[in-house]
Amino acid sequence: MKFVLDRASKNMSKLSSYVKGDALDLSKYALKGNPGVYNYTIITLGMAYLMWPLDAIPDFVPVAGYMDDGVVLKMVFDSMREEVRSYMDKQQT
Repeated sequence: MKFVLDRASKNMSKLSSYVKGDALDLSKYALKGNPGVYNYTIITLGMAYLMWPLDAIPDFVPVAGYMDDGVVLKMVFDSMREEVRSYMDKQQT
């Protein structure tokens, strides 16, 4: 059991670093970029899911509670990856 929890902890730390970077990129794109109505709606719904206290898996459940939030954020980011990446590239130049 300890092995499983250690491995889950390592995977969560990897996921956490990816999610933090994606969340920052999404928020910059939503606030300063020019997302269309569809993209803005997807971002808003994804962020609302993260803030809503009633998730598919409540946050007080160890590991899995935050895993579903990460998955939702990743799905939102993946749905508009090209737009966010091109915006971030323009900002860095």
